[in-house]
Amino acid sequence: MKNYNVRFFKGHLIDIVTNKRVLLKSGATFSIQGDDETFSETDPLNKIPESLSSREKFELIENKYNQPKKVFTSGSMFKFRIGVGRVAEDDVDREYWFSGRLLEDLYFYVTDKEKIRLCPCDCVMEQITSGEILFVEKVFGLSLNNLFSNVVTFYLPLQRSGSADSFTTFYFNGRQLEEEREIYDAELEAMKREKQLNELK
Repeated sequence: MKNYNVRFFKGHLIDIVTNKRVLLKSGATFSIQGDDETFSETDPLNKIPESLSSREKFELIENKYNQPKKVFTSGSMFKFRIGVGRVAEDDVDREYWFSGRLLEDLYFYVTDKEKIRLCPCDCVMEQITSGEILFVEKVFGLSLNNLFSNVVTFYLPLQRSGSADSFTTFYFNGRQLEEEREIYDAELEAMKREKQLNELK
């Protein structure tokens, strides 16, 4: 049996003598001892955000973003996929599916270059629906992109990039978010043509 005196730092156990990481086998069990005050009951970096009500969100979005459009309401469920490029020794799958929920209304907005983008939106990953990986706890995000990055960091660290295209990664009601963007893009084009025709009259 091995024994180490370690310092916990940024998610790593560091051997005090060698100043190197103590690497643990995934799935193994250990006994950890320490003074009561060295243990924490909550994670300050993964806590429930202080989400806005629909009215508060609308007032914020209306004053800050150009041509906003509400796409989905708070409480709407979604799914997203994460594929990994680097496989850990105990991995069975290279692809995992997660489900989550919006904690605020989700809006599109239009940039100065007439590109449709997503407004920030509090959200949470609540379940792992496909792939053999242990569910530990929910993960929160301040936007869909941020949620994706946080889930990668929490469940699949160093196995892939934390960035993704939310429009092609997230699914609502069985449809890719990209489809909603295409609908809004068509609406904007129709509005633009109507405005041009009115100017010619």
